[in-house]
Amino acid sequence: MSTVLPSSTPAAASGLPVEVLPVTGDGTADLAWLAERLGRWDAADGRPFVALMLANNETGVIQPVQAASEIVRAADGWLHVDAVQAAGKIPVDSRALGVDTLSISAHKIGGPQGVGALTFGPRAVLTRIQHGGGQERGRRGGTENLPGISGF
Repeated sequence: MSTVLPSSTPAAASGLPVEVLPVTGDGTADLAWLAERLGRWDAADGRPFVALMLANNETGVIQPVQAASEIVRAADGWLHVDAVQAAGKIPVDSRALGVDTLSISAHKIGGPQGVGALTFGPRAVLTRIQHGGGQERGRRGGTENLPGISGF
């Protein structure tokens, strides 16, 4: 059984259908549910997008990201992993995990607040939402935070 998010959450505010991936008794993502749900995915609804934390900041549970990646890719879906809590504590290798995008934050590994990174693999097609200059290879406009990047 999945949970539908309240309309006040940012994900629900996108106007797209949003479901919460249930967890098993040990706190890991229910991969059987994920496989069943993506098996019923209607391509008319677009490409499925799945987001997982690599490591939970409250419970310490490490999610089975590589196994989830296989399920998501089989459904031609997109897998984003929040590795903010994991970086610097366990190995974080986006290619080995098989993720499409992965985010980390500098302040969790001794860097300055307000700086992060998004890694992306060869399947990633990124579209900028902030237009202007040609920073980040044309992916965004604006002045880069060089002191923050250096501190990262």
